[in-house]
Amino acid sequence: MKKPTPKKTSAKLLVDAPAEKRFWVNKGPVLKNLKELHEALGKMTKEQIDFHTKRAGNDFARWIRQILGAQDLAKRIRRLKTRESITKEIEKYLK
Repeated sequence: MKKPTPKKTSAKLLVDAPAEKRFWVNKGPVLKNLKELHEALGKMTKEQIDFHTKRAGNDFARWIRQILGAQDLAKRIRRLKTRESITKEIEKYLK
């Protein structure tokens, strides 16, 4: 039997995190992939974004690197602090 092929968004694989390693937005939704993170960023408050970007490191970058395996994207957003800049990098990556 042939294995199912993963979903693709443009040229990049859209990897779903296992249930136990999903991203829990502070006082918000639980996310399983980059597409969901991209969509959620548009709805997050500044306080939620600050919570995940201004602590020791950047939670978004850490999750993208360690769980989703997108090393290049994680490097690019590691130091970013705004909704706009993070969203822009994710959009470039997914194209």
